[in-house]
Amino acid sequence: MRDLSEALPLVEQAEAALDVLDKKEFNELKALTRPPTDVHTVCETALHLLAGLDPFVEVDKKGRVKDRSWKSVQKMMTDPGKFLLTLKGYKAYIDDGSVPAQNVEEARKLKDSLGQEFLPENMKKKSQAAGGLSEFVINIIKYYDVVCQVEPKKRSLQDAAETLEKANERHREVTAMVKDLEEKLARLVAEFDQALAEKDEVMAEAERCQRKLDMAQRLVGALSANGVIWEQTVEKTAEDLIYLPGSSLVACSFAAYLGVFSREYRNTACKTFVEFLHEREVPLGREDPDPLQVLSTEAEQARWCSFGLPSDRVSLENGAVMMCSERWCLIIDPQMQGIVWIKNKEAEKNLQITRMGNPRMVQVFEHSIEAGFPLLVENMPEHIDAVLQPETLQGVRWYRMVHIG
Repeated sequence: MRDLSEALPLVEQAEAALDVLDKKEFNELKALTRPPTDVHTVCETALHLLAGLDPFVEVDKKGRVKDRSWKSVQKMMTDPGKFLLTLKGYKAYIDDGSVPAQNVEEARKLKDSLGQEFLPENMKKKSQAAGGLSEFVINIIKYYDVVCQVEPKKRSLQDAAETLEKANERHREVTAMVKDLEEKLARLVAEFDQALAEKDEVMAEAERCQRKLDMAQRLVGALSANGVIWEQTVEKTAEDLIYLPGSSLVACSFAAYLGVFSREYRNTACKTFVEFLHEREVPLGREDPDPLQVLSTEAEQARWCSFGLPSDRVSLENGAVMMCSERWCLIIDPQMQGIVWIKNKEAEKNLQITRMGNPRMVQVFEHSIEAGFPLLVENMPEHIDAVLQPETLQGVRWYRMVHIG
């Protein structure tokens, strides 16, 4: 397109060369009977250029000039005004592709045959009309050459534009298709995520149900396995209810009267008391009821031992007496075993500790009673201070003696 733009001034120059001519000059040229050879050649080039385009120019079957004589040139210039208009419109014939290539080639041969004589400045010396016509022929041939070079490029450009338009159309179709597919993909991904979430929820619910089922089966199995034990326990409990009053009587008597004595005396006293009950047909369930098993359980005994109570029989009996006593216990503890156990056991309950004769002893008593804290009085002498008498401390349980160690 740049080449074509550069060629347009050539046409303007050719048309400007024709503008300076008038019909009078062409009439004078046409009136010549024997023009110079080079003038005839210039006019003949116009004859070839207009072959097939101007009805005044006769052509053969191949579209070439049939008669190249001066008479044929004169016939072409029959109407000088119309002849000039035809030459000025020659650019349109070239742009439309109506000019046969052979017309230009024949004109080019004649132009080249004259060489420098064909130049306008040389030709105007012989004929003003021939000079303007030579300038037109030179420029219009150059323009034709440029158009011939540009035309394939124009066709290529047009083909490329059509190809680009088709590609853009295809691109738009593909873009629309991709957008539609992306929307479908987004919907499918959302549906997949929802389905996956529902699946995870269902699987989690299934796992919870399975765990519940497993636990239920284990519970049923355990209940089934313990069925016989329960039946035996129910039977044993029903039997124990018969003997419970006698066993409780033995245990209460043990806790009330035997806490201060040694193990040997405890065993002798228990045996004598059991024989006394047998003589009066009190149901005891066994020959020698065990007060320790009535007053405490094995779990309680193990917990006492973890707090520092010795695990021997006498110490466990003393612990049971203290835990089941309704009165405060006076502990005979030469080996300092009971005090360690009490401090460990009551530490989390904010145990309060004082001594007889302590100036703040009464305040400690009052504070412990008001707050419900356990209280330990260490190093009790043989005589009790008057402030500790029952009539002084109203509502306070009195003490019981327990020998530990």
